[in-house]
Amino acid sequence: MPFTVSTVVTLWVDRADPTERVLVDTLGFRPAREDGTTRRYVVGDGAAGTIVDVRAVGGFGVAPEAPASCTTWRSPWRRMRASSRSAHA
Repeated sequence: MPFTVSTVVTLWVDRADPTERVLVDTLGFRPAREDGTTRRYVVGDGAAGTIVDVRAVGGFGVAPEAPASCTTWRSPWRRMRASSRSAHA
């Protein structure tokens, strides 16, 4: 089966604010829309790999036995960091 890229990643979180601050302030995402407890953030042109939905559902407890997962997406941060390095070389 070939690997496919999901167009949207949905993060289910207890509280949205901390996650949204990282997306916007650190990774350069911008708010795109809101629907109830779900807010969409995009970076760049909004193509596949650049869209994140943050859904505040609450009620999560600490579950150390829960599996960890990893999500990656495209962000202009990497390009900005690379150009910053070359400017200082």
